[in-house]
Parts: sequence; C-alpha cells; structure tokens
Amino acid sequence: MERLWIILLIVSLSVQSLQALEIDEKLTCRILRLSSTKKTMLINRGLEDGLVVGDHAKFFITSGVISRGVVIKAAPTRSIWALYRLVNPSEVGVDRVINLKIAAPVKLTGDVSRAFGMDRFDAGATVPVITGGGNVELGGRVGDIPVDYSKRRRERKSEDKELENMYSGQGMLRRGAVGAESGVDIRKDWEIWGLLQFNSMSGSTQSGSLAEYSDDSTSMSGYLGVETYFTNRAGWYKDISPFVFLHSETLAFSYDDGNSKSTSSLMEFGAGINYHFLADPFSYNRIIGFLTTSLAYGSVAYKVESALTKTTKTSSTKDLSGKAQSVNFGIGAKYYFVFGLGIKMMIDYYTRAESYALADEAAFDRTFAGFRYLAGLSYRF
Repeated sequence: MERLWIILLIVSLSVQSLQALEIDEKLTCRILRLSSTKKTMLINRGLEDGLVVGDHAKFFITSGVISRGVVIKAAPTRSIWALYRLVNPSEVGVDRVINLKIAAPVKLTGDVSRAFGMDRFDAGATVPVITGGGNVELGGRVGDIPVDYSKRRRERKSEDKELENMYSGQGMLRRGAVGAESGVDIRKDWEIWGLLQFNSMSGSTQSGSLAEYSDDSTSMSGYLGVETYFTNRAGWYKDISPFVFLHSETLAFSYDDGNSKSTSSLMEFGAGINYHFLADPFSYNRIIGFLTTSLAYGSVAYKVESALTKTTKTSSTKDLSGKAQSVNFGIGAKYYFVFGLGIKMMIDYYTRAESYALADEAAFDRTFAGFRYLAGLSYRF
C-alpha cells in the first residue's frame, strides 16, 4: 500500500510538471539552432518546462519584443518554433539568451484577403490575420498554426529542408563530427583564410666515372584570401561562395654541393569560386565539403647563380623577370566552430605558365603542373 502511494505521488508530480504554461507565464531560454531565413528556431526549453505544440509566445529582451512564434515540435528538453513575426531580426541569433512570454491567441478572420500567411491555407478557411496595422496580441493555442514561411515556393522548400534537419538526431539535434551540437548561423557571411604548402627534398646524382654530387630543393607556397557567402538561402547560388586571394611562392634549387643554385619568387592575384556540399555553407560543428577553382595572374623573378669551381673556373649570376598565370581545380573540406574559427584542407591540381623576355629579345617559357596538398585556418565574421 505504501508503494502504491509513492507511485501515485510520482505520477502526480510528473503530470503537474508537464502541465502547459498559462498566459503571461515567462521562461528564459537559449537559441540552439536557427534556420537561414530565421523563420524556424530551436530552443532549450520543451515539454518538461510546460511548452506544448500550439503554444504561442512573444520573445523579448530588455529593449523589447524581438519576435513572435508558435511551437510546432516539442521534446522533453527542446522545442522548435515557427517565427511568424520578426520585430528585430538582428537580435535573433544562435546562442542568444532571450525570454519568452506565453500570450493570447491570434485574432481570426474568414476574409482570406486579409490573412497573414494566406498562401499557407486553403481559400475559405478560417485563418489568422493581423488587424489595425499589425498591432495584435499573438499567442495562445489554435488549431490552424499561422506559419508564414514564404510566398515563394522555392524558399518554402528550403525552409522545410532545414526544419527536417532540425528534427534529425537525438533530442532533435544534428550531431557534428566531434559530437557537438551543430547549427547554421548566417550572421557570419564573410571569411578570411590562409593556406600553406611546404616541402623540402634532397637527392644525389652520379653518372659513369663523374663524381657524385647532391642536389636539394625547397618550396613554400602561401595563400591569403577573403571569401563571402550569400545569405539568401532560396537562390540557386546559395551553395556558391566567391573569393579573392594573394598567392606567394618561393622555389629554391641547389646542386653540385651548393656551387650552383636557382631561385624563383612568385606573387600573383586571383579570384575563384567554391561550391559546397555535404552541409550548408553556414554550418558549424559539421564537415562541409567543397569544390574549388580559381584563376590568377602575377609576376615572377627568376635568379640563377653559378659559383667558381675547380672544373668551371667561372662564376655568373643571371636575373630574369617575367609574367605568370595559373589555374587550379580542387576538392576539400572545411570545419567551423560556433565562434567562427575554422580549419580548411584541400587537394588540387595546379598548373602555371611563366614567360620571360631576355635582353636579346629572345624569350623562354617555363611550366609547372601537378597535385598539391594545402591546409590552413580561417575565421568567419
């Protein structure tokens, strides 16, 4: 009998904890995820806090109301909201701590021409409406949820896809590669990045009765770029990001025990585009794949030095300058943390043509081609 009372007490407390919130009740919450259009939001409050599907609320900070929405999906510790009114979009962002206040139901109308979000309902249906210049108390629970994703069908499809991603994973969160909660943050649409490539090799050469001599080569290549992303997630170009960059490269060769060497220094300016796949370009805590191509033009200085040796009895130095143009095609991966710092790696096929003009009006060309591996860091802001 005593056990039965304990069980009844636990059930009673559980039911009370799951009771829906009343009008004007408030909660403090954190935005965990946000769709690219800011019309779908995931917060860290759910059924255990009294929120149920159909609840309407105002979201506010100290300066006032920033948005209004309705619960369209709820779990014990999470809930997804459709934001049908953005009063201050700049204040709605991932990791923001805000307050919510349960409010009264929206006003209803049978006049479809006056309906807010009328494109989401059939003609003749009873739908929510904003009257009096948009000053209406939004909230409560109604059967018809006033979700205004977009008047354009393509934008609605994009929003629905992001909403589906929010549902996936444990607790309605998509897990990142390192187990952290992933998301999309379109506030950071600019990026600065740097990539490095370095190699050093040595070898030896021997032919017949000639003495053996060694040769060494080193190369270092660096990129500094600026990239921008399109915040309009409904366009066909939403997965493309253009960028510009500076590329500096130094090649050094030495042979015959260092008695002869040559160096070339390259500086070029270029532009290109990336196409992203596997994840949204604005994602964080997820691996983002990308295809890349770029074209660059610049100048190159080439210097050849021959020192005095027992065999040659001479020394010489020759300086040349020329023009260079290059193109590359590659594939890579990016990974960003929620605060903007990222890691970037790629493998590409790179080809460059150099042209030099000599004093006697003769000319010679050099070409380079091959695969490269580059890695570096980036920062979004």
